[in-house]
Amino acid sequence: MIATISVVELSYELWRLNVDLVKNVIWAATSHKQDEYRPDVLLVGSRRSGSTLLYQLILQNRGFGGANQPFSQYSAEKVRRRYLPAVNDWTYAGLSRKELIDLLSYAGRLIRREIVVDAPWRFWTPEFRLFTNRMVIKTTDAHYIYGRLQDHIPFKTVFYLRHPIPQAISCIKNNWGDKLDIFGQSEKFQHEWLTFKTRRVFQKICVSGTPLERYVLCWCCENLPIFHASTSKFLTIYYEQLVSNPKSTIKSLSSYTALENVEGMESSVKKASLSSRGHSSNDTIEDIASDNSERLLSRWKDAVTQSDISAVQFILDSFELETYKANCSLPTL
Repeated sequence: MIATISVVELSYELWRLNVDLVKNVIWAATSHKQDEYRPDVLLVGSRRSGSTLLYQLILQNRGFGGANQPFSQYSAEKVRRRYLPAVNDWTYAGLSRKELIDLLSYAGRLIRREIVVDAPWRFWTPEFRLFTNRMVIKTTDAHYIYGRLQDHIPFKTVFYLRHPIPQAISCIKNNWGDKLDIFGQSEKFQHEWLTFKTRRVFQKICVSGTPLERYVLCWCCENLPIFHASTSKFLTIYYEQLVSNPKSTIKSLSSYTALENVEGMESSVKKASLSSRGHSSNDTIEDIASDNSERLLSRWKDAVTQSDISAVQFILDSFELETYKANCSLPTL
């Protein structure tokens, strides 16, 4: 049988090829020389946590180049498929010695800009730089290897957290998979990171949990390394703090990572990120533009019931995670 392709599909493929060509031409014109005194930045967040906004803020500082999601095994992007080492454990919790060595070598090439993975290319935006001397790597996949990356490359690591319920709701609306199958297949994760109690909770929710419970459980599994690590090794930024108190939050970020464009970052907090424009509701984008932080941070409560709140709190209590309470919009710092 001869495969057929619609005009729309053909048009999209041709458009994508043209965009890829334009990107490669622009990236080929850029130049990178490593700064010996100021660190590169590793930004680790979860999907729909607001990490794209923080990534774009950092990129507005002079000299920064970027790599967006270079450790994603899900991506079909050609450069990632060519250079990113294939691993059996997509959580990266149970890498073999060879897989780890290959992954660290890949990260080194990213930092030296020997390979370019989804870097800024829109030359008319504040995030683009023709000449760069620092790198920010944004990833939602490196929670379990950030320490190894830090040992190999002198990163300043920034973890970015958001309340699990609105993050889960956003993932559900966008029909994104919850990754529980990936955590369920990782023997090392199951053995080293779950207790007898949390393993039972994990298994029960995998079998009969609601979509909200599944995504919140995934949030817990992703972020366990953050909650169990020494805070002296990284800076934690909370989405809620960035939205409600941008000046103080950006000041902390700038001091930790040696950023200079404080004023520019503060003004850009009120603008929707590229990810928000594609995956957030119009109401959310309007709240961002109008600086309605209270409504922006509490809107998710309209979409859940008291039963949902109780179920989420049970999961958080099971993992002994106290940073967020299910019924409170702000972190309990």
